[in-house]
Amino acid sequence: MFIFLDIDGVLNKESDWLKPFSLSSDCIRRFCEKYREARIILISSWKNGFISSHNEKNTPQIKELEAQLDRYGIRIVGKVCDNRYRDYAVRDYLKEHPSIKEYVVVDDDIKEYSSKNIPHLRLVDSKVGFR
Repeated sequence: MFIFLDIDGVLNKESDWLKPFSLSSDCIRRFCEKYREARIILISSWKNGFISSHNEKNTPQIKELEAQLDRYGIRIVGKVCDNRYRDYAVRDYLKEHPSIKEYVVVDDDIKEYSSKNIPHLRLVDSKVGFR
């Protein structure tokens, strides 16, 4: 299963945002327990710090995220290109990777999408993060 993943509001919660690039181990644990063996494609602004899986040039926050996901056997395998709306970015990624058939989009902010009717979207409450 592939997961198009936002980070802020999903793997952390609003109260964590006082410290930039923070992660919540509870949110990560719940996410990883739900999506075992998932392959992550970043749609978050965090994607700008991702070069490739376990690349030494990834930003410190991506390295920390990878370390926490590694504990559960989950890897970041890609990132979407910048686009005005995330659903367009997901669509473009899927066109470039036609072998991806099973996927979920996990995000906390519907305003990042062109409409409110997005296939495969699971919205998360940013106040509590992934549950």
